[in-house]
Amino acid sequence: FKSLTSRAVDVVQIAKEGLKRVIQLQSLSKELLQSSLRPILVNLAHYKNLTMPLLVGLERLLELLSNWFNPTLGEKLLEHLRRWLEPEIKAAAVGGGQQAQARPPPKDFKIAAAMINLFHLLPQAAGKFLEPLVQLTIQLEVVLPQSGIHSELNSLYRKPLAKFLSRYAADTVDFFLARLAQPAYFFRLLDMIRMETEGENIRRELAASAAKIIAAAFVWPRPGAGANPAADAEAMEGLSGIGGGSDLTAYNGLKLVTVLIKSMPEWLHTQPELVAVLWARWRSDARVARLKGEEMLALPELLESKRLAKCFINVASRDRSQVSYLFDILSVFGTRTRVNFGFVEAFYTGEVAAKYSPAERHAVLMHFLACFKQRSLSAPELVSALQLVVLPMLEHTLLEVATDPVKMTEAKLVVTEEAVRCIVVDLLETADDESSPAHSETLRIQLLRMGTLLIQNIPDELVRHRKELIKFGWNHLKSEDSGSKQWAFVNVCHFLEAYQAPEKIVLQVFVALLRACQPEAKELVRQGLGALT
Repeated sequence: FKSLTSRAVDVVQIAKEGLKRVIQLQSLSKELLQSSLRPILVNLAHYKNLTMPLLVGLERLLELLSNWFNPTLGEKLLEHLRRWLEPEIKAAAVGGGQQAQARPPPKDFKIAAAMINLFHLLPQAAGKFLEPLVQLTIQLEVVLPQSGIHSELNSLYRKPLAKFLSRYAADTVDFFLARLAQPAYFFRLLDMIRMETEGENIRRELAASAAKIIAAAFVWPRPGAGANPAADAEAMEGLSGIGGGSDLTAYNGLKLVTVLIKSMPEWLHTQPELVAVLWARWRSDARVARLKGEEMLALPELLESKRLAKCFINVASRDRSQVSYLFDILSVFGTRTRVNFGFVEAFYTGEVAAKYSPAERHAVLMHFLACFKQRSLSAPELVSALQLVVLPMLEHTLLEVATDPVKMTEAKLVVTEEAVRCIVVDLLETADDESSPAHSETLRIQLLRMGTLLIQNIPDELVRHRKELIKFGWNHLKSEDSGSKQWAFVNVCHFLEAYQAPEKIVLQVFVALLRACQPEAKELVRQGLGALT
């Protein structure tokens, strides 16, 4: 027993193995155990006797003989930990009299951390220390130096506490979910669930507690609202309140979900109730109002749309049948914002365009065409859909189809005859209809880009629609918008390159292209001339 507190690692290891064998081979008598432990436990009576070898030795004993210890050991450890907060008072003689002087608390942070590290080894009844130990650890971290190796941001108390909380994961989840609006508790919870080893049990318990997360964070109005005005005020502290229907508990609940999906990317798509709650929040008028008034928002409010979008992308990446998710989040690109949504664009180009199977890309294309026909997306959303989803996907699909038969076969699975018919009939032929969502210059430009892309790469599949295609491009040669006009020239030039046309028509387009040349559109003019010549 004494050897367990030795500073020599080899001695400690041999002593631990020896004790382990003794325990396995025969039952230790209570008297022998008490007499052997007494020298170690006596030193726990006063905090000044605590040393790292003593606490490490006690940790090894608890690993071997946890059930022999009384949970009151935890109370003694808490008492010692409070000494790091409450300085002792001692008398000092000053000028012949007695004056009370405060002595600073102990400063050996490693000893305090070693004491916290003992709690996860105490008997099962030690779960009662959860709340006092969490509160005391927060207080200990606050008095750490503001900078240096050991500070509140880089606390050496956090991992030992996470070990204890992981042992009582269910109680831990209930405790912290009830305090989502309190930053001191919430950000420590996030820090612990990010720990790969120590936070694993807490993550698993949270993953199994989607209903608890919904009840704690996303039920509005709050059950018992108004019963505790101070708590209600705390939950709204620092927030603008724009749109209503939310508080810090909800915003932190959303952040908790995003942290969980980063550690457990396969989790969220298996929680349909939670996903439904997040979609309800996305579609709410309150969120839209906040997005439009972001100059007045606090940071949790400002990041709401970004965190929701990350959740939906996570679900869409794991369940590719959820094609609608790709288009339902496009509204963020229709509002000027200082929040960076580049990760959404990266997902469209890096995942949808490059990694979806031909059947999945075909489903994406057909969903877009259905949205266009049913007018379920606004004109700005349709522009974003073409720019960010459909065109990058088609560009990747049609790349090298002229020289690679395998790529051509794959492309025909994506751009089927039915898809081509819908593009021509439902998109291109309606572009001049003022009641159509395509009746805007920005959307016409994207449609001209799409038509040009198809004519360039799969002209044979478009032969039966040549009349509609040339009509669509030719009508826009006289557009007053310079962007539409330049793309119309590119479209017509590639049409003339792909299909036979009288030389007179080719010359006419060539001259008109040169006359319409604008300095800002030199690249488009060069592309059109390249197709004609």
